Amino acid sequence: MKKILIINILFTVIVFIILELLANHLYLKHYDDILSSKYKFFMPYSKPIEFDAVYYAKTNFKVYNKNYTGKPNAFVGCSYTDGFGIPEKETFVYKIAKLTKRKTYSFGVSATGLQFVYWQVENKTIPTDSKYVIYTFIFDHLRRIHQFQSEVLATNIDLRYKNVNGNLIQIKSHLNFINSLFFIKIIQEYLETKAYEKEKKDFALFRIYMKNLMEIFQKNYPNSKFVFVEYEEDTNPDHRLPIEIRKYINDLGYIYIDLEEATGVKIGSKEYKIKGEGAHPSEYASTIVANSIYKNFK
Repeated sequence: MKKILIINILFTVIVFIILELLANHLYLKHYDDILSSKYKFFMPYSKPIEFDAVYYAKTNFKVYNKNYTGKPNAFVGCSYTDGFGIPEKETFVYKIAKLTKRKTYSFGVSATGLQFVYWQVENKTIPTDSKYVIYTFIFDHLRRIHQFQSEVLATNIDLRYKNVNGNLIQIKSHLNFINSLFFIKIIQEYLETKAYEKEKKDFALFRIYMKNLMEIFQKNYPNSKFVFVEYEEDTNPDHRLPIEIRKYINDLGYIYIDLEEATGVKIGSKEYKIKGEGAHPSEYASTIVANSIYKNFK
């Protein structure tokens, strides 16, 4: 019994050492190399890879006020933009379209984030004549950047998408059997956690994303403006962009809007979430958000 206990302890220690080595010498080493420009930073989705989002982004978006002939507005982001869990006519994008009477696109895709917005801008799936491209950012998008990176480094896979009952779901395109192994999942989660903890301190990879995104946006959308809307997903003060990061975003040329400040309410509190679900904005919240954004871009 004592021998088995010693073996288990040794095994646990070895596994922990391996995880630390992977985190510090594989993932975080790449992270530091990226920041020092030793390697060209690769954007997820920037290389030609097979995934169904190409079809989705070009055919399954929503568009309102189709007969409007002027410059349209385009909304991008995750399930917050898409209006997960509430009727389409209750989403803030639909309500803004109704208020502005301007042609309005909704390109929101659940479970995506900044990396997918980059892909959309780079591949011009958003109309290039847009007056405003409006990105709804939630703090969890920081984690999603590293979620992708850790999956790639842990299993050497690409991501694909499939349409399931109208929702775009991420699936693995290669090495499914390896990715399903328990120890691989542990490695992925460990790498992701370590990197996310680092990211929340210096926002280094986020800065690179924002800088590169603006550069390609100005190239592909020279007559459009990019609006960065920070939507507080909860009331945790640590889940908000620091003042210096907001300034950095503004200095790059984005129009930054803090929804909590713009609406004058704690928009991330339970009061403004779907009852029983508690994670996504309610119909009531959508009305408040729509009116607030409309004041800035009517």
